[in-house]
Amino acid sequence: KNKNRNKVMNNNNEREQSIVYHLNKIIKRVPNLLSIIVSDREGVPAIISGVEIEEDDNSGYANYSLSTVFSVAVEQAIKLTFGKCNKITAFYENLVFVHVNLHDTPFVISFIGTEETNVGYIYTIIPEIKSTLQNIVSTISLLEM
Repeated sequence: KNKNRNKVMNNNNEREQSIVYHLNKIIKRVPNLLSIIVSDREGVPAIISGVEIEEDDNSGYANYSLSTVFSVAVEQAIKLTFGKCNKITAFYENLVFVHVNLHDTPFVISFIGTEETNVGYIYTIIPEIKSTLQNIVSTISLLEM
């Protein structure tokens, strides 16, 4: 059993590297997009692609708390009873954040870009990223067996 688990873990590392490569290609395709963070629902980053924004860039946030804040915001938005909250977009002076709740996966995706980032374009690539992340979901399912 341990050998199988190690094999799956090695596969997971290869898949993660493949996903990072794919996310980096997306970052290059979307003008002004700086990074993509894939986290679990508790806010723990699973994959970080692109540049990490530091507080001295006047962003005033830590990369690792984005998904946690998003999760709390989604819980509050759901209380409005308009239905599922799939995305939250926040515009700041120098940055834009797009947080996406992938309801049928354990992941939250955070996109961080400059104020010139085309948010509409980000929305169109979400299905592409979601299908890429299905590899990780499959691996997690195997590990839980």
